[in-house]
Amino acid sequence: MHKYSSQWPAIFAACLAASQPIGAWAKDSPSDASNAVEFNVQLDLPAQDLARSLIYLGKSQNISIIFPTQLLNGKQAPAVKGDYQLEQALKTLLQGSGIEYRALNPKVIRLEASKGTQNPQEAPFRYGSMEEISVIGRPLTGSRLKRHDLSGSAPVDIISAPQIADLGVQSVGDLLKFMPAVSGNSTSTSIGNGGDGTATVTLRGLPASNTLVLINGHRIANSGFAGDAVDLNSISTDSIERIEILKGGGSAVYGSDAIAGVVNINLKKEYNGANFNQYYGQSSRGDLNSLNSNLSLGKDFDHGNALLILSHQQRDPIFSRDRALSASADGRPFGGTDNRSSGVPGGRFTLANNEVLTFDGNGGFRPATSEDLYNFAEQTSAVSESSQDAAYGFINWQLHERVELGIDLAYTHSQAQATLASTPIFTAFSQEDIVISQDNVFNPFGEDIHDARYRVLEAGPRLQDDDSKSYRSNIQLDGNWNGLEWSTQWNWSRSESSEILTGIFDGRRLQRALGPSEQCQSLDINNCVPLDLFSGQITPEQLAFISTQSRASGFSELNEFSATVSSDIAITPAGASQALGGIVYRTEKTKFLSEQNNSFFVGGGVLGNTLGQRQVKEAFFELFVPLAKPRPWLNMLDVEFAVRHSSFSDFGKNTSPKAGIRYRPISNLLIRASYAEGFRAPSLKELHAGETASFLTLNDPCANMANVGTLPGCTQQSDPSLNQFLTLNAGNTDLKAELADTSTLGFVWTPSGFGNFYLSVDYFDISQRNVVDASAQFVINQNAEFGRFEELITRDEAGNIRQVIAPNLNIGRRNIGGLDIQVHYKNLPLLGGHFDVSLNAAHIYRYREQSSPDQRTENLAGTFADEASEGNGALPKWKVSTGIRYKKQRWQVNYNIHYVSPVEETLMFSQAVRKTASWLNQNIQLSYDVNKKMRLSLGVDNVFDQSPPFFDSAFLDNHDARTYDIKGRYWYTRFNYHFM
Repeated sequence: MHKYSSQWPAIFAACLAASQPIGAWAKDSPSDASNAVEFNVQLDLPAQDLARSLIYLGKSQNISIIFPTQLLNGKQAPAVKGDYQLEQALKTLLQGSGIEYRALNPKVIRLEASKGTQNPQEAPFRYGSMEEISVIGRPLTGSRLKRHDLSGSAPVDIISAPQIADLGVQSVGDLLKFMPAVSGNSTSTSIGNGGDGTATVTLRGLPASNTLVLINGHRIANSGFAGDAVDLNSISTDSIERIEILKGGGSAVYGSDAIAGVVNINLKKEYNGANFNQYYGQSSRGDLNSLNSNLSLGKDFDHGNALLILSHQQRDPIFSRDRALSASADGRPFGGTDNRSSGVPGGRFTLANNEVLTFDGNGGFRPATSEDLYNFAEQTSAVSESSQDAAYGFINWQLHERVELGIDLAYTHSQAQATLASTPIFTAFSQEDIVISQDNVFNPFGEDIHDARYRVLEAGPRLQDDDSKSYRSNIQLDGNWNGLEWSTQWNWSRSESSEILTGIFDGRRLQRALGPSEQCQSLDINNCVPLDLFSGQITPEQLAFISTQSRASGFSELNEFSATVSSDIAITPAGASQALGGIVYRTEKTKFLSEQNNSFFVGGGVLGNTLGQRQVKEAFFELFVPLAKPRPWLNMLDVEFAVRHSSFSDFGKNTSPKAGIRYRPISNLLIRASYAEGFRAPSLKELHAGETASFLTLNDPCANMANVGTLPGCTQQSDPSLNQFLTLNAGNTDLKAELADTSTLGFVWTPSGFGNFYLSVDYFDISQRNVVDASAQFVINQNAEFGRFEELITRDEAGNIRQVIAPNLNIGRRNIGGLDIQVHYKNLPLLGGHFDVSLNAAHIYRYREQSSPDQRTENLAGTFADEASEGNGALPKWKVSTGIRYKKQRWQVNYNIHYVSPVEETLMFSQAVRKTASWLNQNIQLSYDVNKKMRLSLGVDNVFDQSPPFFDSAFLDNHDARTYDIKGRYWYTRFNYHFM
């Protein structure tokens, strides 16, 4: 299919795969008469902007035309009418422009400044990042219409495959984690406790369900755990050509879920030859050993091409005890509080007279002190052990001069293991009552004990093993009929996940083992073994009787058929108007089962079963209209419109519109604005999830003595040492869609006098309503402050919370405002080489959230609240990524800096506000091209071994693993060899 020189793979993968050859063009040869083609092009074009004339020419002949973005700024084309050979048409349009063309292959033409030009704007063409390349005939995320530039009415970040390699990251989750537009509660295998082996992305600090993840512009199935979002671990970085991040509402173009934006992952489709890539890395502490092997095989043939990519990754864990910041749950050395657990190895027993005793180590008991707490960080993993095997294949076949078939298949198998602390037994705070009977043979106190807390170290740490498999296939037919472009596509994907948690206990057996001894004498007598929590040592026989494991498994599946047609509908002096329409039919289904064996678990949350499916029918339309031909202070003016109507079988209908405008007063200044209405349909999990039990870290206002007798719901003080409570959640089939209004306003400046300089500043505003929330903290606060929801909260005789029920409700509102800033300065000469400088920044100055209509609105910008406490995670006011790349001959140096501004946290019991430190992470990579086939790279992440800032309210490891990186200084090496 496409045959091209090795320096162009990233560009050609972005080009439209044209279907009509334009003749026997010489590969990368200058234009001359010998390359003329034999067929004619009928043209009737007015004098207008050169880019617009080339767009028409490219589309009418199904060819892609690439060029540096600034090359055509301010260039005008003459009026052209009549029959032309293609080469004659190009020469006529480019006459007097100082631009010449080169045919790279029968479907791709490159434009470049004519030799000898002195204008820095027309400097010789050099391959750079995708921001510098314009492609005629390719859609950009945010619109399905094909455009010639990368500056739409809403901002889009583009990360190319070479940039991913320069960053040295090995997973999509780790790559997106440091993107400035990403904040909040994204997940990854960097989450040791509380994760499930999956990775998600959260644009603008909104939940992952508010960011739509696409592959090649199409939806894929969500996580197999009946998830609300796509598992990024199902996508191998080795198969990625580029990632486009739309930082604006996308429901009018893509449908549900695109409230915060869209992450479109475009996979590689072309490669000719064989390439082997080997990566190895290790932290300076000798852990987090990482290995990544990749093999790419590709072949171009007469009527198409084929590609196969195989990869294997594995990564060792980091244990909390191996980092100074996370080694202890006691935060007092860092100026925080002691968050160690009251579930201790020697036991902690509260008697009827409220005396609290613990084992003294000599066969007796003593009063428990505030220091009799357990440091669970001695056992936990801070970063999970993980592995991934992936295969991706693509084949393209030209069936006819104007019809092309594309098929891609993908398979990924991911595994992760998290290590959790040994199970603690909290008899007063289990899903069901557990009482140590006064008649238990081991009970030395002669009374029933309702509140016993015992850490069973004899069982060893809990191990959570997650296993996920994803399958994906896509078949697409593209064609062109008399200027009408059409496309049909069938897409199927399925994610399967399972989880096994060992080291936990069977609640029913635990009740019997701690109950009256006459009902539990031995396995031979009544199939029971009594449990001794009072001697400081549990025997293997006792442990075997109560031990069990939990199993859960599920899948999510998506089937989708779509068809689109597009065409120019009018050509005026202002340019060509474009229209696109299409339909979609999609089915979604999910199933999740948790094996409970007619019992309940101690040491692991009970996950409710989920079973749901639905059908979705959609129709969409887009329109692009240029409004004025170039004139002084009106170089360009165009508008775009989009609308999408969606009909869901389970919740109802929605129509989402979008409008955008672009205005260039002069050729190097673009002013742009957009407005979009968005929606998010309730997920199948939110609608159909069964009752799920978990222990959340929550704040009970009644634990504060100052609130007792003051707040209506606080009649007595609860135990201040308790901060994890049994919480029950369930689905709600009466949920409505979340709705949002999104607007952006900004400018792009590319001054001709500064070479390859690019500056964009965009304001964004998101107003969201009908937010689905299941907030146990909201229920607790309402009960304490106003005496409400008495039916949803249960307290024991001592006033301690035993259980909270938190149903899914449409109760919330959000309003988020901020700025996106991008600066690029490319190809600056220095010491015989060239260097590039880039800066990408996101500023959130407003994040207003109202948890329910009767609650006050809070501005959460610049704050942190852990997800385990039902918080939104870290929402820093500033996130900045800066990169410097210097290349000279065979050497290349990349230097990247990630900055996160300080945030404030509210301490759980004192309610005091504490400000954390900012974080600066600096990475460097050195690469050397041994020859045209071999490249060696050596990199160091976190060069200065900067530890994340301390968070006193973090659930684990004293920091926020969703925003920061605890690995410390980390080195890696990479070997790349191109065989053919």
